Amino acid sequence: MEITLQEILKNPEYLQKIEEIKKVAREHRVPEMPELPEAFDFLTAMAEEDDEKITALLPKLQDTREPRLLFLLGTVYMSGMYGAEKNEEKGLAFLTRAAESQNKEARKSAEEWLSIYYDNREDWEKALYWSRKGANDRIPFCLRTLGYYYLDGIGVARDTKKAKEWLTEAAKQGNGSACSLLMQQSMEESDINGAMKWARKGAGLNDPSCLSFLGMRSEEHTSELQ
Repeated sequence: MEITLQEILKNPEYLQKIEEIKKVAREHRVPEMPELPEAFDFLTAMAEEDDEKITALLPKLQDTREPRLLFLLGTVYMSGMYGAEKNEEKGLAFLTRAAESQNKEARKSAEEWLSIYYDNREDWEKALYWSRKGANDRIPFCLRTLGYYYLDGIGVARDTKKAKEWLTEAAKQGNGSACSLLMQQSMEESDINGAMKWARKGAGLNDPSCLSFLGMRSEEHTSELQ
């Protein structure tokens, strides 16, 4: 069973094992990843939130090829966490390398990060590129974002059919915002049954717009009965 970095950082038992592994790694440097001992030190420092140790280790990890470590380094530099100096250029470089890797966990995490980053900056060409990559990996946020781009014609020609396909897949993956967009589109098409279907699904995912829509429909129905 593959142990994720998130599990390592949350589980004290893994941290104890890391100390044992670090000892072996220092005695037998791995040619494919000579920075392995420092990588384990980095994980330990992150778990302990030791900013000073993290800052000292960052220069030793710049040439790593380990995808999950690339992702972590990218997020550290992008956000300036753990005392590291914020450097978006360097952070984006690490995230891009992680997103282009063959490691599914690291790739998907980086694709989502890059999709959000470029969407927030309204760099539609790059946002579309990473949203499409992430959508192909079935990342809910990327599926929803790509559907929204097609729905509003952002960076692409407006295509309601494609929009619905991507949004429907996002909704299946549990994205409440996608349900809201499908609900709104159904209303524009005068498809009340369709709107109710997506509103109910979105409400089950605690989407505010869907919950509000169902509340208003309930009030309208009550008024009609009075």
